[in-house]
Amino acid sequence: MLEAYVFLLQSDQDLHVVCASLPPCAMPLAVIKVIVLEWVHHTCDYMDSLPLENSTALDAFCKDTEDFLGAYEVDRFAGLLKAPIDLCCEATHVGQPVNWSPSQITSPAVGLETYFLISEALLLFIWLSCYNSGRFFHVDTVRQIAEQRPLDTEVTKEAVQVHQICDRKALSEHALVVEDVHKWFEDDYAVCSFNLTLSQDECFGLLGVHGCGKTAVAQMLAGLVRPSLGECHMGLLDMSESPRAWQSRVGLCPQEDALMGVFSGYETLSFFARLRGVDEEKIDKLVDSVASVTDLGKHASKLCQTYSGGMRRKLSTALAIIGAPRVVILDDATSGVDMCGRQMIYDALRGITRTSASAVILTSRSAEECEAACSRVGFMACGELKALGSMERMRTKFSKGCTLTFAIHERITQYLIENVDKAVTHVFPGARQADCREGVFVYFIPYKLPWSHVFSRIGKLRHWFRFESLLVAESSLDELFLGMARAELAEDAAVAKQAAKDASYGDFAGDPWGREPKERYRPRQRVREAHNLKQRTTLQPFTMYQTLS
Repeated sequence: MLEAYVFLLQSDQDLHVVCASLPPCAMPLAVIKVIVLEWVHHTCDYMDSLPLENSTALDAFCKDTEDFLGAYEVDRFAGLLKAPIDLCCEATHVGQPVNWSPSQITSPAVGLETYFLISEALLLFIWLSCYNSGRFFHVDTVRQIAEQRPLDTEVTKEAVQVHQICDRKALSEHALVVEDVHKWFEDDYAVCSFNLTLSQDECFGLLGVHGCGKTAVAQMLAGLVRPSLGECHMGLLDMSESPRAWQSRVGLCPQEDALMGVFSGYETLSFFARLRGVDEEKIDKLVDSVASVTDLGKHASKLCQTYSGGMRRKLSTALAIIGAPRVVILDDATSGVDMCGRQMIYDALRGITRTSASAVILTSRSAEECEAACSRVGFMACGELKALGSMERMRTKFSKGCTLTFAIHERITQYLIENVDKAVTHVFPGARQADCREGVFVYFIPYKLPWSHVFSRIGKLRHWFRFESLLVAESSLDELFLGMARAELAEDAAVAKQAAKDASYGDFAGDPWGREPKERYRPRQRVREAHNLKQRTTLQPFTMYQTLS
C-alpha cells in the first residue's frame, strides 16, 4: 500500500485528483498520508539533530540529495521516503521549521481527500433526503381493477367506496384508505387488488392462513415494502409521496420481533416514546400505563434478552401503541401470548380506539381472536380479499353445516376407519373427515339440517357402531375459513397442474405466462402487463423505502 502511495506521489497530478475524488480510494489514501507525514516529520527532526563536521545530516542531504539517497537506496525505509523527504529541504531552504499541517491541499497533506469526502457526503445526504421525501421522485399510480371472484359482495362494495372517496378527494374523513394495492415478487403474486377504508376509531381484523398475504399487506401499510401498484392514503398524506412522514404516523408490531436485548422493557418503551414526540414530563406516566395494559408488569424492568417469546410479543405490541399513532398495525401480535395476556391486549386495543381515535389493523389466523377485539374483519386467501364485514354478518352468511365428533368403543384398525368413513358418508352425503386420531373421529357436514334430522341419521349409525361419546355442534368460523383456504389452494393446485400440461403444447409453448392460462390468472397478467408497459413508456423513479428496526 505504501508503494502505491509513493507511485501516486510521483505520478501525474490528474491521477491523484481522480483517486482523491473516489471514496474507496480517498479514505485509505488519506490514512496512509497521515501516517507517512508523521513519519517524515519524525525523520526530518531526527536528521536535523544529527551533527556533522560543518552542518547537520539534513543540510548534507539537501545539498547533495542524490549522494545521500544513494547511500540508503538498499534500505526499504529510506527508499519509500525518497519522495516526501524532499519537503524537509523545502522547509530548510526557506528557513522555516518542519511543521506541516495535514489539512493542507498540497501533497502529502490530506486536505484534498478530506474536502472531497465531506463534499460528497453532503451532496449524497441532500440527494437521499430529497429522494426519500417523495417530493421529486414518486410512483405514478395506475387504477386498474383486477377481475376477481369475491366470495362476498361487500368486497366489491368496499372497492367501489374506495374509488368514490378518491374521486371526491374525501380522504380526510377516514383514517386510512387503501386503493387498489398490488404486490408481486417476480412470478409470485402476493397481493391482488386490495381495497380498504378504515375510520378513526375502528379495529379491523385481517384473517387468513399462512401464506395468504396478510404480512405482505401489513408491511406495505407500514411503509416497509413498496407496493408494486396502487396507493395508500392517510388523510391528505400519500404513502408514495411522503414515506418518512407516513412511517412516523404508523405503529407496527412486526411478525418477527426487533428488540434490543441490552435494553430493559422500560428503557425500550421510553426510547420509542421520545421517538414519537411525547413530552418528557409525560413519558414515565405513559410508559407505566402502557406496560400495565399490555401485562408487562414487573418484567418491564428486566433486559429484553431475558424475555420469553410471549413477553417479547407483549413488548412489541406496547411499542406499536405507545404515543397513540394514527394507525396501529399488529401482525400476529398475540402469537405465543397466554390467554390472560391476550385479553388484556384486546382490552387495550378497544381502549385505544375509544380514547385516541387510532385505527387498528390486527392480522390473525383465529376468528375467535378477531371477534374478541375487532368490529369488522376481512378474510384473505391466495392474496385476495374474499369476505368482509362484521363477525355476526360473517357467521350469518357463511356459517353452514355442523361438526360431528364421536369416539367408538372398539379397537381401532385401518379396516374400521374405512368402514366408519363409508357409513358416515352414506348417512350424511358430502360429509368430509376433518380429523381422526386416538379413536376420535371428526366429520364436517357442509350443509344445514334440522336438528331432528341430524339425530335421526345419527341413530342409523348406531346400528353399525357403538359410540363411546358423541358431540354435534355448529361449525365455527375458523373451520369455515380453513375450508375456504383449502378450496382456494386445491383450485390453485388443479390450475397449476393443468397449466403445466398446457404450457408444453400449442399456443402456450415458450410463453412465460403459460403456467397460468386459466381465466383466474388472466386479470393479474393484464394488470402487470399494463403496469410494465407504462414503466417502459414513462420515466417513473420509485420511492425508496427504509426498513424500521
